[in-house]
Amino acid sequence: MLWPTLLLMHYARAVDKDGGDAVAEADRRTSIADARAAVCIHKGTALDDIDPASDYDHSDRAYRLARGSWADLVGHGPVSDYVRSDIAKAYALWLAARPDLARDDRWPGLDEDAEG
Repeated sequence: MLWPTLLLMHYARAVDKDGGDAVAEADRRTSIADARAAVCIHKGTALDDIDPASDYDHSDRAYRLARGSWADLVGHGPVSDYVRSDIAKAYALWLAARPDLARDDRWPGLDEDAEG
């Protein structure tokens, strides 16, 4: 898993030194998406679970891991408004990408009275 991760890091850190070259920036973003897809494939993600627009892993496993990481954070103590906002954003992304998983699944920390 090292090579696709290093490739992704390389393109993510690349800076446009030409001062706003739109073509170079588009190429960089495409390279990031390609590297992200390579990471997904290397992890064994089914091709049908890789979003063709963003190359993110939208598998059931990825959903459970994302939800679980937020649940773990909430379990450590009170949830601030900042954390609740981040959880809501993550939940909204999953709701848009995989409504079949997220629609009836209320994430920990989203409720106003959630303490963790």
